[in-house]
Amino acid sequence: MSDLKKISKNSSMCYIARASDLTMSIATISIVARYLDTRFLGNYMLVMTSGLILSSIVTMGTEQIIVREISRIKDKAADFLANGIFINCLLSVLCITIFSLCVPFLELERTVIIALYLNFFSEVTKVFMRSIISVFLAFEKMGYDALLTFIARILAFILTVIVALFKLEFIYFFIAYIVGNITGLLIGLVILSKIILISKIEIRSKELIYIIKESFPVGICIISQQLYFYIGVFVIRILENETAVALFQGPNRLVTVSQIIPIALLSALQPLMSRLAVTNTSTPKFEYIYQKSFKFLFIISFPIAVLGMVLANKIILLLLGEGLKGAVNSFQILIWAVNFIFIDALLTFTLILINKQRLLIIGNVICILTNMTLSIILVKKYGYIGASWATLISFGVICSVDFYFVTKHLKYTPLTQGIIQPIISSFTAGIILYSFHNLNIIILFLCGIIMYLGLIWSLKTFTLEERQLFKSIFIRT
Repeated sequence: MSDLKKISKNSSMCYIARASDLTMSIATISIVARYLDTRFLGNYMLVMTSGLILSSIVTMGTEQIIVREISRIKDKAADFLANGIFINCLLSVLCITIFSLCVPFLELERTVIIALYLNFFSEVTKVFMRSIISVFLAFEKMGYDALLTFIARILAFILTVIVALFKLEFIYFFIAYIVGNITGLLIGLVILSKIILISKIEIRSKELIYIIKESFPVGICIISQQLYFYIGVFVIRILENETAVALFQGPNRLVTVSQIIPIALLSALQPLMSRLAVTNTSTPKFEYIYQKSFKFLFIISFPIAVLGMVLANKIILLLLGEGLKGAVNSFQILIWAVNFIFIDALLTFTLILINKQRLLIIGNVICILTNMTLSIILVKKYGYIGASWATLISFGVICSVDFYFVTKHLKYTPLTQGIIQPIISSFTAGIILYSFHNLNIIILFLCGIIMYLGLIWSLKTFTLEERQLFKSIFIRT
């Protein structure tokens, strides 16, 4: 099978996985936002944010390294997986121990503390499931990613609906997530046993040390990413209240969950680019894939930002409900971060592939310091709106720093090619939609997509080669 056909097939499977993940995530947020009042919703957001940060510590970048290394040496799949999970287990024990020691000093309600423990367990099981999925990705069996993600998400969603219908305590939301992730994990183990010999899995010191060495910079970056994603939550909680947390984190979560989209594309590309990176990162083929990925991600991200800003009021009412209508202004600011999230996902991915992951730490440290400083200053004066501006600016900072590092090591620097047309098309579609903003949001959304696609096609955004690529993806022969 040609590289083009492989990428086409793999990207399709990855997009199915990420589409189910994105859909279920947004649907879950929507249900929870309607079920809980703003104070409890703020506590829910605080618990979810804490869980994401703790899970990033447990992950410590092992997933990315497992995919990279197994893609290069498939015979060592069992060893890399075993050592990666062993690291995750040690870090899980460390995190839960430290958290338990801190609990007596936390001024939190009993239900919130229970929810924190439940959500942490849920995130840990998800980490283990993602470790198994990383093996499937390395073997380019993306269909299993789609299957496990869908099963875990749909089961958790169904149970979430049941919790809401029966008006149970909000801690039961986290039990729903646990059940979904454990189910996905168990099914993943069964499938994994058909691909590699689980009985021969061993913890080897050589691989263990190597994974720790390679994953540590990635892990630091993942942790810091979660911090600059959500640092505003903790600053608002300290300086404001739970209601302000909900008004910020509601739209912030809708925006940050969009990272699922670039991850789908990059997951499909990772095995191929990992092999190319071993040979020579300066090869035309490696740079070609990077160039097209940059252009493709911008073409997707920019209209999301424009249309999101235009339709912000309708989006918030549809997804978060009347109770969070005050979050519209926050959403209109944060939605522009989608551009930075999409492009920085590619930049991060590229630096990891070329073994320059240590450079990511610099950008992340600068971003965290920027976000923390601006959040403290702006939240004091402007509340959760200030946190929104601080978050947006910090996204721009890290994207700029990572872009600088990538351009130092790759010849190609995509700045203008394929960017002007999406900008023109997005604003044109946005202005037209704003003129008809009283229409139903579904109609507006569909019309916006059709107009945008028609405009970028008519403006010849895509080369002949790129048009043939799209035909190979969407029109299978």
